[in-house]
Amino acid sequence: MFSEKITKEEIKCFIGLMIYSGYAPVPLMHLYWDFKQDLHNDLVSNAMRRNRMYTIKNYIHFADIGELEPHDKIWKLRPLMDKMKERCIANFVATTELLNYDDSMVNFFGRRNIKQFIPGKPIRFGYKMCCLNSSEGYLLNFNLYQGVDPRIPDQFNQLFGKCAAPLVVMQNEFPHSIQTLPFDFFFDNQFIGTNLFTYLKFRGYSATGTFRENRLPKT
Repeated sequence: MFSEKITKEEIKCFIGLMIYSGYAPVPLMHLYWDFKQDLHNDLVSNAMRRNRMYTIKNYIHFADIGELEPHDKIWKLRPLMDKMKERCIANFVATTELLNYDDSMVNFFGRRNIKQFIPGKPIRFGYKMCCLNSSEGYLLNFNLYQGVDPRIPDQFNQLFGKCAAPLVVMQNEFPHSIQTLPFDFFFDNQFIGTNLFTYLKFRGYSATGTFRENRLPKT
C-alpha cells in the first residue's frame, strides 16, 4: 500500500513517464533506474523513485471497478481516454484544413481480447487505433477499436462500415466551431465508400481517396 498520500503532481508525472516509455522503450521498466551506463535514464530516475512508480502502477485505477460496463471492453480506461480526447480537441489550432483518417497499431504482446493481428504492418500485434490527424501531424481525435463498440450507433456501421463509422462519431464530438470548418479528408481505400463521401459532402467537407472496384455503385 501507499506509504504516503499520492498527489496530483505524482499522477501527472506517472502518466508522463508512461507516455515517455513508448518513445524510449526498454525490455523491463526497472531498467530505467539501472546503474549501468547504457541503461540508466536520468530523465526517468530523477522524476520519480522506482518503487513509487511501481506502487502507483499496481494500484492506479481510472474508473470505479465496482461499476462494471460489460458492453464496453475498455471501460477501465474510458475516463482517461475521454480526457485525452477532450484535450486533443481543445488544443487543436486550425492552421490547416487537411486531415488524414487512418488506423495505427500500438505495440502489445500480452493477452487481451481486443488485441489485433494485422499482417503487413510495421507493428503486427497490438491495439488498433483509428486516428484523425492534421497534415502537420497533430492528433485531433482517436478511437480504440474493440469490435462491437457501444459508442458507435448500429446505423453508422451499416451505412459507412466498421472502419469508417468511428470517423463520423469523431466529427460529432467536435464543438460547432470545428465542425463548420471546410475540412478536406484523405483516406486509404479500406475506408472509402459512396455513403461516406455523400455524407461528407452533405456536411460541407471534401474527400480524397481511391475507391476499390467492389465498392463502386453498380450501374
